[in-house]
Amino acid sequence: MEQSLAGKTILLLEDEPMIAHALQEELGEAGAIVFHARTCLDAMIFLCRAQVNCAVLDFHIGEEDCSAVAATCDDNGVPFIISTGADPEETDGLHATALIQKPFSAFTLLRLLAQYTN
Repeated sequence: MEQSLAGKTILLLEDEPMIAHALQEELGEAGAIVFHARTCLDAMIFLCRAQVNCAVLDFHIGEEDCSAVAATCDDNGVPFIISTGADPEETDGLHATALIQKPFSAFTLLRLLAQYTN
């Protein structure tokens, strides 16, 4: 696979282990440095400590949503993609760079990330 994300740091907020693992593999093969957060708290800590080129945020994380993480990305100028299997209207007001509906292909996500990290 083309190294379109070579050296780019991607925050992946995803609480489903199988989805997270598959995405980490695909992003890694594209050259990305991936930090996988399972909770919003972990994602917030990483955003405060690292230079992130783009974030992929699962909208529903357990009993909460990713609104606080999205706001932090927005405040820090980090482009972010919301992934959701729910009604996309739930994400209104989050100022996401893009919205991707689950299920989605790795190719679609890689294309979006390449677009927003360059």
